[in-house]
Amino acid sequence: RQLDLGRRDLKALIMGCPALLGYSKANLHGKIVHFFQDTMGYTVPECRKILVKCPKLLTCSAKTGLLFRLKFLHKEVGISLPKLRKIIEKNPNILLMSVDQNLQPKLIFFLIMTLRMTTEEVGALLMKHPRFLEYNLDNHIIPIYQYFLSLDFSTFEFSRILQRFPQLIHFSLARIKQRIGYLRFQ
Repeated sequence: RQLDLGRRDLKALIMGCPALLGYSKANLHGKIVHFFQDTMGYTVPECRKILVKCPKLLTCSAKTGLLFRLKFLHKEVGISLPKLRKIIEKNPNILLMSVDQNLQPKLIFFLIMTLRMTTEEVGALLMKHPRFLEYNLDNHIIPIYQYFLSLDFSTFEFSRILQRFPQLIHFSLARIKQRIGYLRFQ
């Protein structure tokens, strides 16, 4: 009743994470009410949408998992809570990502320190394309960046390209090379 789930949503939740059936009511209630509703400020329909999209969120520790990642994104990266709410609605998997292995290298070391983006620009990029964080930094994002540098684009110019069209990261390096080759030689 807490999420007012219909049969279809209930089925999606359990199929997505059958381990939920082993959690206590108090544990689930604490995460739904205290984290998603009180801390994040989501309504019941918004909670339902997020949790049906990503049921594994209910298996995370509220304090050492969900809240830790939220604090990192808000305090360390500097993304405002209203923006974070929207980003998480679009891609709730962000709250499952490792801070040390994923969020920090991509957001702090690459976007902020390497590309010199401001925290507002990082937030805007994630609003436009929240799946950016799902791409591998070393094997996908950095090779694209290096390719643009090899074409005499500056770091600043690549940063602007990424801000205007963050979906660029969706494409393979081979496809990007083909398109640039066509534009360059045709």
